[in-house]
Amino acid sequence: MTGTVRPLRRSEVRDPFAVWRPALLSHKLKTKPAEIKLFGREIVLFRGSDGRVYALNNRCPHRKMRLSQGHVDGCQIVCPYHGWRFSGEGAGVSPGTPGMKVSTESYEASERHGVVWLRESGGTDEIPSFDFPGYRHAALLYHPLHAPLRHLLDNMMELEHTASVHSLFGFDVSRLHEVTTSTTQKEDGIHIFYDGPQRKLPLYLRATSGIREGDRFIQYADVKLAPIHAVYDLQWRDPKQNSLRGMELKFVIYFNEIEPDRAEQFTFAYFRCDGPLRQNLFTLLRKVLAFNINRELTADVKLVESLHLTQQHENSYLFGRFDKPLHMMRRMTTQFPEARTEADDKEQPGVNSR
Repeated sequence: MTGTVRPLRRSEVRDPFAVWRPALLSHKLKTKPAEIKLFGREIVLFRGSDGRVYALNNRCPHRKMRLSQGHVDGCQIVCPYHGWRFSGEGAGVSPGTPGMKVSTESYEASERHGVVWLRESGGTDEIPSFDFPGYRHAALLYHPLHAPLRHLLDNMMELEHTASVHSLFGFDVSRLHEVTTSTTQKEDGIHIFYDGPQRKLPLYLRATSGIREGDRFIQYADVKLAPIHAVYDLQWRDPKQNSLRGMELKFVIYFNEIEPDRAEQFTFAYFRCDGPLRQNLFTLLRKVLAFNINRELTADVKLVESLHLTQQHENSYLFGRFDKPLHMMRRMTTQFPEARTEADDKEQPGVNSR
């Protein structure tokens, strides 16, 4: 572990809604309002007659009816209980008390990359462009799960599990001891590196990707804290020539807490392929990759959901050499609202500090 690990300062702690974060796949928002929950907040999204997306507190301030049960009228949403209506900016009108000052909390909403993004008003950050030269879009994937956010993050920060849980992209279980890994703390997150022998792939994937069993599978991961997301770069190299194979993958995955025992992830997947054969098979390769990336991520979700961990379980983790990112993240997030757990507030019994 490189550098001195410290908790984030209070001045570095940011509200989960202070920055843009993905909230809903755009195609799921049509003419009817949509209800979502993020970090315990109930939010209603609706598309106005101007085509824009608006986001408000889902509970009507009058008698706390869900606005998502109502309907859209122009660029307003109408509560189904007493007919109170609200603009996309949160300004409201009570038909029964016309002079009454009515308002509700609103959020900024924007659509990009096939997703509705949200943040509190007044933010200064920009929605990422995902401009990766040479890369093409492979898939946009969404996975909800019934498990705490921290359990999802734990799984996504280590690759030891790929030898057992994944069926395609990952290390050969019989050669896990050969894998090299390093973890470095950054100001806004951590950087993780893995390098080890790729497991055997099925013939159809070897033919379309050029990857061979025993190739060096290399992954760079940058895990950021505001908002919590990770950028994964995957590449394969000939173990003898050290030359790149014809395909590289890049995943940008955003992680949200829905409520304490539920989470979700939005995955933006991209790929780069070289060689005339793979270029000619571009459409087929993209479909193959989208299917298999979804397959691998779904396997992760099912595994994490099956853990059913208690706080006592987490307090007695015994970390191995692949788990340095988990230990480092726990030390960094003791005051970070998006990932904080009670276990983060104290040194964990059974943890091997490195």
